[in-house]
Amino acid sequence: MVLGGEPLSFGRKSDNGIVIVSPSASRLHAEILSEGAGFGLHDRDSRNGTYVNEQRVTRHVLRPNDCIRIGDETFPPLHGRDRTDLRKRP
Repeated sequence: MVLGGEPLSFGRKSDNGIVIVSPSASRLHAEILSEGAGFGLHDRDSRNGTYVNEQRVTRHVLRPNDCIRIGDETFPPLHGRDRTDLRKRP
């Protein structure tokens, strides 16, 4: 999934860009939005929080080594690959 000008949403609802099948994820849990030359991660008032590098955040400007955790899903650091590509790697 490559980020562009449109928000990328995370959550349990099937219409999210990334669907998270976890009871600890909210229906609309978080979004990644374009912010200038980069991207910002925004928690959408989720009950269990959005974490970057194991720190709970409400808003965070993403950097290459950031590891995102939402519910039971962890998205590995972006270091060493295109920062706009958040597909989970094996």
